[in-house]
Amino acid sequence: MEGKKRKRSSTSSPLDSYHSFLKSLVGQEVQVYKGGPESKKGKLMDVQSDYICLLAQENEQNKEKNKEKEQNKDKDKNQHKPRIVYYRTEHLQSIGENTKSNSMPRFHEEEPEICEFQSAGSFNELMQHFIRKHAQMNLGGPESKSGMVLAVSGSYIALLTEDDGVVYYNIHHIKSISESTQKQNEENDEQEVLIPDFIEADDFHDLFGKMSHKWVSINRGGPQAIEGVLVQGVGGHYTIVNNDEVLRINPFHIKNISCGPKGSFKKTKQSHQKSSKEENEENEEFESSDETRSFQSKQRNHKSSDRKTSRKTSGRTSSSSSSSCMDFRHEKVIKTIDYIWKPR
Repeated sequence: MEGKKRKRSSTSSPLDSYHSFLKSLVGQEVQVYKGGPESKKGKLMDVQSDYICLLAQENEQNKEKNKEKEQNKDKDKNQHKPRIVYYRTEHLQSIGENTKSNSMPRFHEEEPEICEFQSAGSFNELMQHFIRKHAQMNLGGPESKSGMVLAVSGSYIALLTEDDGVVYYNIHHIKSISESTQKQNEENDEQEVLIPDFIEADDFHDLFGKMSHKWVSINRGGPQAIEGVLVQGVGGHYTIVNNDEVLRINPFHIKNISCGPKGSFKKTKQSHQKSSKEENEENEEFESSDETRSFQSKQRNHKSSDRKTSRKTSGRTSSSSSSSCMDFRHEKVIKTIDYIWKPR
């Protein structure tokens, strides 16, 4: 019996054998997922306990675009950097290897430049490196979203998105994550990023308790996307109430959640920008009206001063004219002629 127990303990689990199989592919050209939005070809860079790191290749369309951009390298250097994608092995359905291309001999000159990537003990620890950075959650599909990672706590992350504001993602349902270079360039151009208030909780379950009796949006798209008032239930489930419909859901199967209806954050932001713009325009108009009033008052003062000066000059001209008349009256008589009238 003891020998049998030792044999059982020495045998490795299927997860360990699968993990060792992935480690043997490090440095090889592989294809993650056979198809779909998460499918990518590239070089396997690293294998950790619950995730892998892939140096993804560019598509043919992206290659043609980058050829045109190579002429203007100084405009944007970050667009030419290769993309690193981190896949969670729990959702990794398949990984393929092109044995023909991997068997061909390679020279040191053909080796690409060394690309920097993050290495952590687990996928949750990897999330810490993305705080205050723009990241892409999932490469495609209805739950794909990009934004700034605000916080990582327990089993969820808080992502600031452009449309829905702060979206709380369940880390268990994240298939892949990658750094968004396009959003990073926009961040460098902007001086400040306005960060709204967001909920802080110990884990995803505690987050639901703090969202109780609020209008929430669950999942971004697909048939499982719902909206309504969240009511905390009994027995580990929650209730969503929307008009006459009452839905009871399991928090474990919720991929992400956000407060308010979908797209409300963008509308609120646009209305706020519009009101601030109108306020600035009103202030500019008020300042311009003050300037025109001051200018008009200056013109009036100038006209009144002109009138006073004109009166002074007119008085001077009248006095000069009278003096000229007096001078004419006092002129000397040089010659006189006497006329004698003869009678007829």
